Amino acid sequence: MTTEQLKRWKDFALRMARIVYKNNRRPDCEWITEVVSDFFDGIDDGCIYEIIDWDSSPSYICDKVTCLLDGYCGNLWIYEDDDDKREARRERAFEQWDDQWGGPVRCCIRSGLDLASSPSAGVVGFNAGHIRKIYPEGVPNWIKAEWFDKDENKINFDEMKDETSLWL
Repeated sequence: MTTEQLKRWKDFALRMARIVYKNNRRPDCEWITEVVSDFFDGIDDGCIYEIIDWDSSPSYICDKVTCLLDGYCGNLWIYEDDDDKREARRERAFEQWDDQWGGPVRCCIRSGLDLASSPSAGVVGFNAGHIRKIYPEGVPNWIKAEWFDKDENKINFDEMKDETSLWL
């Protein structure tokens, strides 16, 4: 990854947190933005050249995000319990927390990485209108450059309707 790609990644992820999730309540957009910002504060600029994509970097980004979220989660699942029912409830509580609170953070970080560095189409649930809201001043060319339909035909981002579903 280059310093320019890192800049784009961070910009996209923080914009997504603030704009796409601005009406979220649990977690609210301030919390999501704080966690995404904390993630980028923890990146060592000297090692950015090692970052390739979500799964293929020497230090996996997905693992770094999981470790970061562990610090925000509290002790939902830290203590093992001899009681299998209590342990199962604790596991379900963590899974619910991780879906509800960790999900938006992962979406912001991963989609930004995929768009700025190495597309993997790993984030679903968003559309062209979301991207346009994230960039009201105009969607940058580096985002508009490579879009394909389900048959692998290149499509023009500017011609997409706002409702066009995207895999970010």
